[in-house]
Amino acid sequence: MPLTEPQTLMLWPSKRKTLLYLLLCLALTVMAAFMIATGGGAMGWVGLILFGLGALTLVVQLMPGASYLNLTPDGFIICSLFRKWPLIRWAEVSEFRVVTVPRRRKMVVFDWSRARNARLLKVSRALVGAGEGLPDTYGLKPQELSETMNHWRRNATRARGTSEGDFTLDSAGLKVPEDSSGNPG
Repeated sequence: MPLTEPQTLMLWPSKRKTLLYLLLCLALTVMAAFMIATGGGAMGWVGLILFGLGALTLVVQLMPGASYLNLTPDGFIICSLFRKWPLIRWAEVSEFRVVTVPRRRKMVVFDWSRARNARLLKVSRALVGAGEGLPDTYGLKPQELSETMNHWRRNATRARGTSEGDFTLDSAGLKVPEDSSGNPG
């Protein structure tokens, strides 16, 4: 019996990486509290608030269902800290690619025809060369995630006979999908 691809694929952020960041934030929170106790003043309070909030955010990140990437034949849904994006259809996105952002961190980016905010889109495009980015690599290496996303995108667009996310830019710098004749839709 031939193997078939799953109908959906759920990816979650790396618990190990999240736990390491949580331990770092907790250690820095304790150090900040020690600074306050020994007369460290404002810097201690800034550290306590900053790293305390970071630790709280990471605890939420560890909760079941808080963050994930759900791939389906129709598209994908990103959930980050219990905030879900709408379904992003495969035909509405460009190819996924890996870029290097400050501090040599790698990120998977793409362009989406339904851009949400023209100003943020321009800033994002200037910084990373794309309008959107995935907030995590979901336990995969960036290149593996990019390849996985492109594989699902190719299969979905081929199955539906749609274009593979070919876009043109309008006067505001927003991506506009092309119709089947190659004209902006």
